[in-house]
Amino acid sequence: ACRMGGAPAEMAGRIERLMRIKAGEEKAGRFSVCDDATSGFLAGRCAVHAQRIVRADREMRFAALAAQLGEREKPAFAQLRAAAEIYANKSAGGEIDRSGTMRVAFVVARQAEVLSGFTTLLFALEDRRTPRPGVSFVDIDARLNTIYQGIMASAFPPSGIPGGIERNGIRNAERAWIAYRDSWVAFAMARYPWLDSSLLKAHLTEERVAFLENIEAMVD
Repeated sequence: ACRMGGAPAEMAGRIERLMRIKAGEEKAGRFSVCDDATSGFLAGRCAVHAQRIVRADREMRFAALAAQLGEREKPAFAQLRAAAEIYANKSAGGEIDRSGTMRVAFVVARQAEVLSGFTTLLFALEDRRTPRPGVSFVDIDARLNTIYQGIMASAFPPSGIPGGIERNGIRNAERAWIAYRDSWVAFAMARYPWLDSSLLKAHLTEERVAFLENIEAMVD
């Protein structure tokens, strides 16, 4: 622990924790260098490592599902997965703060947020658990359009918005999200014929609105 280097606060925290374990003040368990991350550099490395593990588990679950799909469902699922990845990358690359030392961690966190939402919804539907959006698709879609147009009409870079968020980045992510939403509907029509597509679109739009509201607050 003493020879690992890194930020002074990380080393101090690591050694203090080891001392508490030695004194019996803290229970010994799994030990990771990431437990004491305080610098942007290590936080980014640890975020990437953690998501590598999550992705491996997600890929195994996707492979098991793909093996159960019919011939009509398989291409729709492949398209949906690709659309989810593109949206995650476009959003992480153009809709979050990438200006400071924590930029890698922020990018990974946004990618993880999108892909986690995708995975959660997918397996909820596999269990026949229908999304329960709070409003109709018509209403939430109108809200989305209002927020998006307001952001696009704002001056960039506005004084309250972090570096790294750009008008083109938001526009590209919005287009990727629309493709993601449409791919979801296409797959659901093949895989879940019992599902009301308006509920699915409302759920996906609620997620998008919740994210854009954070940007809207920075612009206002």
